[in-house]
Amino acid sequence: MSGQDAIVPASVLAHLDLHNPPESCFLNRNSNDLDDPAVRERLETHGCKFFAKFEDGLRYVVARIETS
Repeated sequence: MSGQDAIVPASVLAHLDLHNPPESCFLNRNSNDLDDPAVRERLETHGCKFFAKFEDGLRYVVARIETS
């Protein structure tokens, strides 16, 4: 992963560390670089789901809103 690409998940993880939300999701179309098992594992330790397709992320968010 390039340095520029590494900034994105590092920023998301820093935000999750700081705010510790009960659940969250990260949508990013750059699946070539960011849909990596190590990145997914780090996100999942924070209860954060990764979506490489906007439609999948939208379905997740709408489903979470409807169940709350």
